[in-house]
Amino acid sequence: MATIDLRTEIIGAVPSHGVRDHCVLKERIDASKVAGGLVSGNTYKYLTIPAKMIVHKVHIRVVTADGAAGTTTLTDGTIVPKAAQVLNALGMFYGTTDLPKYFPDGGILSGLIATADITTAIFDVIVEGILLAE
Repeated sequence: MATIDLRTEIIGAVPSHGVRDHCVLKERIDASKVAGGLVSGNTYKYLTIPAKMIVHKVHIRVVTADGAAGTTTLTDGTIVPKAAQVLNALGMFYGTTDLPKYFPDGGILSGLIATADITTAIFDVIVEGILLAE
């Protein structure tokens, strides 16, 4: 019996497609650049999830805090937000349940603004996952 090596494009011990397929998407949201700010009660589309992506984690990083204690969630309409992120404090928020999730046709990550309007916050919406482009 022979041992047949089917590995291709190896970088050390990691297949190069494994390096290429992992991806991090980031969209910076600056509330001061939105006419009227981010209004409490409205849902805003933050980031496009490409087709054939497995989303493992989603995060919000507050870069510049807002004066009001408004919040936002992260959802695609089916993933359930763990809690709302307060945008008046700097820091990271690791924010959903129901992950990992496969997006065969892509999707949109949105957030509901609640508690107060957001007028000055700057925050990053971050998605980590694997893009199965093939």
